[in-house]
Amino acid sequence: MLKVNFLSDFLKFRKFIGVNGALIAVETQAKVMQKYVKVLFNNYGKEYDLVHSHGCFPYTFRILKKGIKLKKPIVISAHQTHYDTDSSFIFSKQISLFFKIYIIRYYKHGDV
Repeated sequence: MLKVNFLSDFLKFRKFIGVNGALIAVETQAKVMQKYVKVLFNNYGKEYDLVHSHGCFPYTFRILKKGIKLKKPIVISAHQTHYDTDSSFIFSKQISLFFKIYIIRYYKHGDV
């Protein structure tokens, strides 16, 4: 059976960020996927066939880079954009530029 390493910062930091729409979507999709494949969550090991990333934050990026080293196929379905940080807090416009560069770099790692 295919083993999918399902990456999500929302699952890791649930107790800090609380329940939100993105977390519910990630959990729902994982439940549906478990009917067809074995789902591993935020696995840093080697025992998976495919990486499916739902976030682009540093925790999942670290695991994603490990998957790249192991030459695992990468699927990215994160929905973050640099506009998510625009005008949401002090200095957000300045940070938005760096976030845009980071996101572009992250998304380029995806095979699909």
